[in-house]
Amino acid sequence: MLNFRTKFVLFLSSIASIFIIGCGSSDSTTEQPALSNIEGQLIDGYIQNVDYSCNDGSFSVTGIDGKFQCTSLPVSFSLGGLKLGEISAMPFDNHIFPQDLLHVARNDINNTNVLALAIFLQSLDQDANVSNGIYMSDEIKSAFSSSEDFNASKIADYASTANVALISEASARAHLLESMGRIEEEFGIMTQELFNTLSYMGNEERLAYDIYNALYKIHPTVNQLHNIATNSEIQHIESVQALVRKYVTDYSVFSNVDLSELGYKDTAVVDMAAGVYDISAIQDLYNALLIKGSESKQAALEVGCMVEVIDINDLTEYIELAEHSGINDIVSTFTSLRNGSITHYNTFDTALKNMGVATGCCSLGTIDGVNFCQTYP
Repeated sequence: MLNFRTKFVLFLSSIASIFIIGCGSSDSTTEQPALSNIEGQLIDGYIQNVDYSCNDGSFSVTGIDGKFQCTSLPVSFSLGGLKLGEISAMPFDNHIFPQDLLHVARNDINNTNVLALAIFLQSLDQDANVSNGIYMSDEIKSAFSSSEDFNASKIADYASTANVALISEASARAHLLESMGRIEEEFGIMTQELFNTLSYMGNEERLAYDIYNALYKIHPTVNQLHNIATNSEIQHIESVQALVRKYVTDYSVFSNVDLSELGYKDTAVVDMAAGVYDISAIQDLYNALLIKGSESKQAALEVGCMVEVIDINDLTEYIELAEHSGINDIVSTFTSLRNGSITHYNTFDTALKNMGVATGCCSLGTIDGVNFCQTYP
């Protein structure tokens, strides 16, 4: 993807200073909307009899499979007065690991606080056999009568309070990794690279929507621009948004973002500021495409060819990533988006030929190794 983008950037660099497409966000302050029938499982091995309280005012203890249920978030977990952590959004697999309680990336397995919490929870198991799950006895919970947040530096004090011996860090890490492996095998693995594909495609689909609408205002007889933007690109954006809502609890999971807030997850397409983006790279690319497409109707259709080839190439790579990670709904969504982009490319190609450009999109040829002349079934 980067090689392709780099070559495309070189082509457009004569128009404007351009980088690769990305996404502008880190943390999101958007509040989690009220939900119904939220179910999850507390896990480092399923953890039973942990107290939890929901935003709706209800409270209970986790079941034999670590299960909890609320009607709204956030939900807080504790042992007596000792608060273990809180979540304000559900992970895509509905499993809550120590990392999730502490708002740490799942792959940060060596985080000091994560390891301390894993050691603590596993050490408290009533039968000292975490392979059959972790059970928190009422006696253990009653020992923590003072109200406070879990503090990794006080783990020895907690062990003394509960009158238990702490297991080794190596044992705790191994069991946590084993628990993660079982869930990943069932639900797939959301890697950092795969998270970033969601931000890339969210921006790419929005860019397509914006540029087609903008060029249609300049060339109102080029109906293909309007039809694709309104009949397809809105649905494409919303499809990626649905994936973001499912898999992304906080924009900080994207390592390819560089601004404070995007608001993309919960913003309606019509409410997004057209042609205004969160990072300069996207803004520069949009501006460059707008300049080129403004020149003539032919140039506007050629921009369509370019945008769709970008989409198709990126989606092909991202589908392979999702297949490798076992995230089937991303595979199916991206495959549908790619099929749509192929249809759009052929639409622009036909429109150029009908205009008298005998070679259609192939009039762009191969530029710096990037082939804009494609034959799609």
